[in-house]
Amino acid sequence: MRRNQWMSGLVIGLGVGTVASAAVAAQALPAAVKAHVADMRTNCKDAGGRPGRSPELVQIADVTGDGRADYVINEGAFDCVGAESYFSGGSGGASVSVYVSDATGSAKQAFTHGVSGIHLERSGQAARVWLGVGGPLCGQKQFRSRAEAEDCWRPLQWKGGKLDFAPVSQKRPYSAFATP
Repeated sequence: MRRNQWMSGLVIGLGVGTVASAAVAAQALPAAVKAHVADMRTNCKDAGGRPGRSPELVQIADVTGDGRADYVINEGAFDCVGAESYFSGGSGGASVSVYVSDATGSAKQAFTHGVSGIHLERSGQAARVWLGVGGPLCGQKQFRSRAEAEDCWRPLQWKGGKLDFAPVSQKRPYSAFATP
C-alpha cells in the first residue's frame, strides 16, 4: 500500500481501482488537499525520511452523494523511505482525513480519525468509506487491553452537512474486507 505517483506537482494520476473515471483522475487537487500532502512530505523529510511513491495516498470519489469529487487521504499509504513508521500511527492506527468539495472546486476537511485500515466500496464515481476501528467504536463496552478489543469496519455517512461514523449497527466484521 505504500506508493506515490505525482504528476505536475500534486496532480494525481491514479492507478487501477482507485478512481472510476479518467476525467476525475486528471483534475488538480484542491489547495487544502495539496497543503495536507505537502505537510506530510515536509514532516517525512524532518523525520529523516524521503517521500517515496504512494499512489493510494489520495483517493478520489464522491463520498457525500452530491456528484462532486471528494478526497480521502490515507496517511498509512504514505511511503516515507527511511522513516517508515512515522505515519503508521502505532497502536492507534494511521490517520485518515476526508476533504469534501464545494461548488467552487475548493475542499474542506470534514473528517479525520486514526484507523487500522480503509476500504472504499465503490459504485461508479460514488463510494462509501469503511474504516477499520476497534473497541468502543465497534460497540464494545468493556475490555481490559487493546489485545481484547474487538476490531470491525465502520462506514462513514454524510448527514446534515457533516461526515461522521454511521451507527454502530452498520458495522461489519473485520474479516469483511480482508486481503490475502
